[in-house]
Amino acid sequence: MANTAQAESSLPQIDRFELPLLTDGVAQQPGHTTRILDFGPVQNRLVENLQKSKGGRLHVLDLQTEQITGEAWLDRIDHQPGWPDGSSCDLVLSWDYLNYLDTADLQRLNSKLLEVAHSGTRLHALIHYAKPEMPARPDRYSLLDDGRIERRSDDTMQVKAPRYSPKALEKWMPGFKVDRTRLLGNGMQEFLLRCSLEDSA
Repeated sequence: MANTAQAESSLPQIDRFELPLLTDGVAQQPGHTTRILDFGPVQNRLVENLQKSKGGRLHVLDLQTEQITGEAWLDRIDHQPGWPDGSSCDLVLSWDYLNYLDTADLQRLNSKLLEVAHSGTRLHALIHYAKPEMPARPDRYSLLDDGRIERRSDDTMQVKAPRYSPKALEKWMPGFKVDRTRLLGNGMQEFLLRCSLEDSA
């Protein structure tokens, strides 16, 4: 588990913003049924949007659990069943979970994701980048009616942020290459990575 040193922070806050790379990542999916692996809890709005668009299928891990470690998250991923028909996922929504994994955990996650990915699978991530600290636990993210994302930080404690760079993510997750990045107004860096099975071989 990465970064355990704690310090006082401000009160819980709610932030609303757009994620243009996520919007583009969904729009660029092929015409067939889109299969999405979501690290967060079930979001009714996301399910509704998938049903309206391409008849997408959503597999939710719901890793948001109190006092859970990075190792425990990865153990839960290890025990998740694959798609019932044996197919792979097209898009992975990791939200801000990568910030809470150390480099060894990132490598383990990379190996697991390659089991359910194909060349071209996109991985969306949010990295705490502009500030040296981040909430002690992952935030809650939900899709709003207007298409924006709402981020709720319920943790009043802060830990040191790893501030992973594009090169660092590619080094520790060699199955994925950074496709695009964008610095958001809240100081987070939005990443869209693409799976390249040839590079991971």
